[in-house]
Amino acid sequence: MSGELQDALAHDILGNGLAVAGDDVAYTLTVTNAGGATALGMVVATPLDRYLTLDVGSVSTTAGIVAAGNAAGDGVPSVQVASLAPGASFIIRFTASVGALPAGLRILSSQATITGANLSPTVSDDPDTPEPLDPTTTPVGAAQVQAIPTLGSWGLGALVLLLGAACMLRLRGRPGGGAVGAGSGAGAA
Repeated sequence: MSGELQDALAHDILGNGLAVAGDDVAYTLTVTNAGGATALGMVVATPLDRYLTLDVGSVSTTAGIVAAGNAAGDGVPSVQVASLAPGASFIIRFTASVGALPAGLRILSSQATITGANLSPTVSDDPDTPEPLDPTTTPVGAAQVQAIPTLGSWGLGALVLLLGAACMLRLRGRPGGGAVGAGSGAGAA
């Protein structure tokens, strides 16, 4: 029995291929019976990285039934398949949303477990790496912080001059030549 768990960013907020909080990761697990006998009573479950939350209702399968993942409170997608003939395969798909990530985190890691009544338990493989039976990893990026433009010393000087000129023009437009209170109030004769 073999399983390949592929990942892709279904919603990439930054558009850079790196997972950040708010992104959605789409998983596709292909399970193949590479043995010579029909596999019976299979259960395929995919515990997710602790920074991922299963999108409830997103789990689908081309064989068997979805045992968990499509109801409120389900956190681990699970599929049950009664039998799988030699050479046959099926596909499980689901998505998970990326939660708040701690600084310094480099990857999200998930791996499916495959068990059955007449087969040795095994785990899925990440097809993007040469290592056998390794967890599927999704690279993580940091949210980009844009620099706020600031004024240098020349810019600040020019701003002060402009504000001063604006104040002078405003005061000039007042009755009485800009003297505050001239020609009005109780002291006017």
